[in-house]
Amino acid sequence: MSAMTPQQKFIIATIKELAKSGSEEFRPGDIASLLRKKNQPIALWSIRATFTDLTELGLIKFNPKYSFWHL
Repeated sequence: MSAMTPQQKFIIATIKELAKSGSEEFRPGDIASLLRKKNQPIALWSIRATFTDLTELGLIKFNPKYSFWHL
């Protein structure tokens, strides 16, 4: 696996935090909402782009039927 960027590391850590709270499925908006609550907002388009990177790295998977991602 190639080296991850700081943003990729931050987003995957946030996804794992969301998963620990019981959310097995997530969308970019779920991550954006959590980050806003933590006063660490990131633009939705940037989160979505990072989801593409994380999918290509095999760290998250996309379900096209329901349009959500999961670990």
